[in-house]
Amino acid sequence: MKSRPIKEKRLDGLESDFEPLLISCLRAEFGQPNAQVDRFLHYCSIRGSNVPGEPKLAKALLDEILKEKANLPDKADKATSC
Repeated sequence: MKSRPIKEKRLDGLESDFEPLLISCLRAEFGQPNAQVDRFLHYCSIRGSNVPGEPKLAKALLDEILKEKANLPDKADKATSC
């Protein structure tokens, strides 16, 4: 099995060092845990030879968000109903 390039290993190390900081900054910004942020971070952390490329992962995340929004009642509907 071929060894990974040193730059790639260093990048993985930097990502793992900054991930907790990113999570804490995002939570501090929004004030509480956010499911969409957690899903985004999950997709960012997926690695491996059998993992789809970034465009496909981004589309999967956006599809999940749109599906979630479609299942939520619209705020305008709440305002007009009594």
